[in-house]
Amino acid sequence: MQQIEFSKTETQQFIHRFLSKDDLRGISQNITTAYSAVDEIYKSTPALGAFQVGADIRPHLLRIVAEHLLQQSADRSGFTHEVRKNVAKNCNHLRIYKNGLALTSHYMGANCERREARKALHKRNLSERNFDLFEFEDNETDIFLNIGYAQIMHGGVISPTNIIINIPSRDQRNTLGSMSLMVVNENKTLVEEILDEPPYKLKEALNEIKNGTKTKETS
Repeated sequence: MQQIEFSKTETQQFIHRFLSKDDLRGISQNITTAYSAVDEIYKSTPALGAFQVGADIRPHLLRIVAEHLLQQSADRSGFTHEVRKNVAKNCNHLRIYKNGLALTSHYMGANCERREARKALHKRNLSERNFDLFEFEDNETDIFLNIGYAQIMHGGVISPTNIIINIPSRDQRNTLGSMSLMVVNENKTLVEEILDEPPYKLKEALNEIKNGTKTKETS
């Protein structure tokens, strides 16, 4: 049995089996908007933007805000979603679904140095959905399956330099196919909403950090 890799055309056919061009544009805009929102947080918070140690948490904020926007968008654009814990129960992650395709989101690094998501048991379980995409003996593999799993990969600092949809193999050792998305402009309204929206209220939290105060909670 020989493991396959999709051609560019086959990869696009597989992804478009589940997601429309508007879906892909929406994913790209959510990622771009997340980067803009995080950059605003850094600009307005000296403890982050003007302190070298603050750079350490930027990848975590990018992951959180990107997944938050993907979740919000899912509710408006025909996706479903769930938040699940990893096997160790020490980290949560978002899963979005549409037309039988499951997607998770992953940060590739400031310079996109990581081209594949880190291996994890919960991703292996999702990768089982790609059961017919590898280890076949002929060239007639049916890429139009009813279910599948793909990963939204993004990287950069102030703005994303790459947004890629990866199709992982079931053992997570290889990428069977990948498709780059066009990086679209951010949604400036959503950037403001991210800073204002309860229960996050990031603007208030940032002001507390800057002023050295903490708002008293009302009982």
